[in-house]
Amino acid sequence: MPVVDVDIAEAKKVYDINVRYHIAVTQALMPRILESKGTIVNQTSVGASVTLPFQAVYNSSKAAMSMLSDTMRPELEPFGVKTVELRTGVVKSNLIKTMPASTTTTLTEDSIYDPARERVENSLRQEQFVDGGMSSQQWAEATVRDLSKKSPPTLIWRGETAFACWIMSLLPHRWSDGLVKKATGLSEVAQMLRK
Repeated sequence: MPVVDVDIAEAKKVYDINVRYHIAVTQALMPRILESKGTIVNQTSVGASVTLPFQAVYNSSKAAMSMLSDTMRPELEPFGVKTVELRTGVVKSNLIKTMPASTTTTLTEDSIYDPARERVENSLRQEQFVDGGMSSQQWAEATVRDLSKKSPPTLIWRGETAFACWIMSLLPHRWSDGLVKKATGLSEVAQMLRK
């Protein structure tokens, strides 16, 4: 949803699930993690580092989780606990197909995006990703391979689009914004809004 149309109660739910509850689970499991000198794997998203229009709440919650992961890594290292961030791109699943049943994919009646409503709502439904993505089997095998290493990487980029998003995260915003606008159809939306 565009930031200006986000339902605050819904935004709170996303932050609760992706940030607050994660902290609570980590704290609850910490005695066992310390005892086993385990590895904490924090699932984030390529959206934590690359702008994806109309996903600000989700992306910012994953960016918050990314920062928590970065902070936990040095905090827990003295206890022999490893912390890994798993930054995932598109993986084949039922997420996109079932999303309309669990998420609002229509703009508010008074949205400033009304002149481009149809195009924006298509983007909200993420229909372009329905049949795309790395197979979940391939994703799982590669992820387990990385996590099984004696010294796993602290940041794993995995899934379709992950490599491209990694490259984009290194670019100046002016360049990456242009690429994102073109790839997501936001350039098209901008033209509709200017008419």
